[in-house]
Amino acid sequence: MINKIKKYIIPNGLIGKDDRIIAAVSGGADSVAMLLILNELKKSLSFYLEVVHVEHGIRGEQSLSDARFVEKLCKNLEIPINIFHVDVINYAKSHGLGEEEAARILRYEKFKKVAFSRAEKSDSVKIAIAHHLEDNTETILFQMARGTGIDGVCGIEPIRHVSKNVYYIRPLLGVSRAEIERFLAEKNQDFCTDSTNSDIQYDRNRIRKNILPQLNQINNQAVLHINETANKLREIRNYFRKEADREYKKIVSIEHDKHGNEVYNININKLSECDIAIAKEVIRTTIISCAKKKKDITNKHVMAVLDLINKQTGRKVLLPYNIQAVVSYETIKVFLKNKVKENKKNVDYKDVRNVIEIKSDFFEKLEELVDGEKLIISLNDGTKSYFSVRLLHASVNPEDLIKKKYTKYLDYDKIKKGFQIRNRRSGDFIVSDSDGHHKKLKSYFIDEKVLASERDHIPLLTQDSEIIWIVGMRIGYSYRISDMTESILEIQYNGGN
Repeated sequence: MINKIKKYIIPNGLIGKDDRIIAAVSGGADSVAMLLILNELKKSLSFYLEVVHVEHGIRGEQSLSDARFVEKLCKNLEIPINIFHVDVINYAKSHGLGEEEAARILRYEKFKKVAFSRAEKSDSVKIAIAHHLEDNTETILFQMARGTGIDGVCGIEPIRHVSKNVYYIRPLLGVSRAEIERFLAEKNQDFCTDSTNSDIQYDRNRIRKNILPQLNQINNQAVLHINETANKLREIRNYFRKEADREYKKIVSIEHDKHGNEVYNININKLSECDIAIAKEVIRTTIISCAKKKKDITNKHVMAVLDLINKQTGRKVLLPYNIQAVVSYETIKVFLKNKVKENKKNVDYKDVRNVIEIKSDFFEKLEELVDGEKLIISLNDGTKSYFSVRLLHASVNPEDLIKKKYTKYLDYDKIKKGFQIRNRRSGDFIVSDSDGHHKKLKSYFIDEKVLASERDHIPLLTQDSEIIWIVGMRIGYSYRISDMTESILEIQYNGGN
């Protein structure tokens, strides 16, 4: 087992001489096995080793027991350890996330915190994660089920650059869970079992518990074959990217506007001469280069820009992260729009004196507008207060979903049947999570310490008694954007005078 891991590490360039390896150890079988193997290899491969353990605060005493187990293991192995305690439940609540996603964000934040501090004194820092063959298979199947590009079916990368001299590595990616368990049994090594791993309400657990066993009944080498296919696809993808990068340099030029912002110019004639696969990759690379990130850049956005090839000058599309692509004669210009600063002060709410019904005729007008144009809903309350609404056919920067108090993004298909704008009524509730749990508006106001004198004056967007948005506060889980969202309703409250 140890020699097999070593033979995987060296050709994939996972660990070099004098690297500082930070092993992410939860206490589970996979991470414990990884720690033992790295400890065995640190002398022959000549690297430094330490551990990070993140206690999520979800499973009470069981979670604390896991932390003590990892601490004792590291003490016996004489390996330095960093233990962090995080509050996943409150983080998930305050950021509108599920606990699984919140735990992952907080966990990786701590991994990177330690890595970045070590990177100041080390030439190369690697964060070792204990993903194995089955984990990779689960990832590939999950990505395919929800929709993905070639990167998704290539699976987990053995090594991935984070920033500067920091990387993620997966030294166990070439071994199976069964091999890991046999290794631990031979070593007579205990490990912790996370009770949430058997909960099939989580998508990955459902794949692990239900789908993989069915695939193994078809072929007991199914997991291995899926991983081998992913590796072949990764090789093809890497070659394709080199070819696309060569064309990108011929087709795309960069200039700067008067504010010093980058403007990416795509030559339409040269792009039109390319094979469709190369053309789409050139556009994808352009958007990512402008955004400085890959997340939320999908095929939908690539196709929207590609569609501009045959459009007249001035036609444009809105893209994630406030990026815009505009036709300018023989060029498509891709650039970051100047951000409009939102008023962060608390709005002095006025009564919504009458119930305002937003019906189908409003949405018909909205759908006739050019992408990005707005409609106004006046509150007729004696002030200049109003809502501005626009329809987007592109993803929204996830940061906007959290940080903007008075602008929210809703799943258009879930709201286009109509809604009301009004003040609170008896029986109002908000759906608080993915399980559909209801919370009474009164209870929400009490929990958020909203003064009783203010509660009757806060505007609400509702569908009957279900709350879409408590203006200035949270939106109902039912109306959130998901991976299935095709169109987005942006709604902004302007408090008037």
